[in-house]
Amino acid sequence: MRVLHFSIFIILVSIMIIPNALASHDSDKQWGTVSVDKPTLELPYTTASNTQYEKIKIFGTVEEPRSTAFVYMTISEPDGKTYQVKVRVIADTNEQGHYENFILICCNSAGTYSVYVEWRGYHIGTVTIDVSAKPKSQPTDTLTAEPVTIIPNWIKTHAGWWAGGQINDSAYLLGIQYLIKEGIMVIPSTERSESSGSQEVPGWIKNSAGWWATDQIDDITYISGIQYLVSIGIIVVS
Repeated sequence: MRVLHFSIFIILVSIMIIPNALASHDSDKQWGTVSVDKPTLELPYTTASNTQYEKIKIFGTVEEPRSTAFVYMTISEPDGKTYQVKVRVIADTNEQGHYENFILICCNSAGTYSVYVEWRGYHIGTVTIDVSAKPKSQPTDTLTAEPVTIIPNWIKTHAGWWAGGQINDSAYLLGIQYLIKEGIMVIPSTERSESSGSQEVPGWIKNSAGWWATDQIDDITYISGIQYLVSIGIIVVS
């Protein structure tokens, strides 16, 4: 009879203890949280010798912080490398604590990083960081602006008359000066130099005008003669 009573006692104790024991290890319980401050990250392009790191904070909370001292983070990198770190928990109260850790990312290491966090043997969450890297910037060609030159076609006719003596120097030069001032004829910007004191038109200028009128030289060569006359003050455009 005593054996029967003892057996009944053992059964009752088991009924009371086992559910509590199982409840304390219930995997459905939310033992903590995990978050990341930068779930996406764009890295600037860097050379291999430039090890400028970006810091990513992984942080969260845990229940019953005094039950153990650390959370464990398993970090997986885009190249397949995996490593584990343990992070100390700071107890805020008897019921809850917090933790934080930083991972460092650099050197054009694009891809997805994942951080798997465990507390007391339970998985409390996984976060990912999607990292992209800016491509290397390509050098751009610097374009040099061509000097602006506009010459109405009929000026060639007048240049031919001038070279042939049908128009005198004064009339021709005043005509060119007027056309430049009014924007009818446009030549590249020309700085005036110190005058030599002579106001005579050099012979090569008139010769150039004649050659230009018969298409023996191009516009640029002809304009260089006009610019020379501006630079020595024979033609005044300011």
